[in-house]
Amino acid sequence: MNAYVQVFDLARPMTWQTFNRLPVAKQIEYIRFLKEDMNANNRMIGQMFGVHGHTIEYRTRLLGLDYGEGSRLVSKAQRRRWNEWLLQGEDPERSRLLGVLRRATAKPLETGEDRVDWA
Repeated sequence: MNAYVQVFDLARPMTWQTFNRLPVAKQIEYIRFLKEDMNANNRMIGQMFGVHGHTIEYRTRLLGLDYGEGSRLVSKAQRRRWNEWLLQGEDPERSRLLGVLRRATAKPLETGEDRVDWA
């Protein structure tokens, strides 16, 4: 028998189309990885996928995951870590733009305060 085999790297960024091709169990695993290990909120995940954060919230609930967060605060350090992780993406233009964003957020605040961004 010949079978079609798909390989997905759940430790790397992916597109919304790729995410939708994942089996449900892998979608759950990927969302948990993004939210728990990468500290991403719905808006950040939505930006990665190119969809609205409400779409992520809806899909998360459909998958039986309810983080009940809305848009939780994300520190600059968490945002930088997220941006670094996103740079692994396959799209060179997206990686270039994220590089610009990474450099912009790497600058220290002039006030010396460690403020928190809404994400």
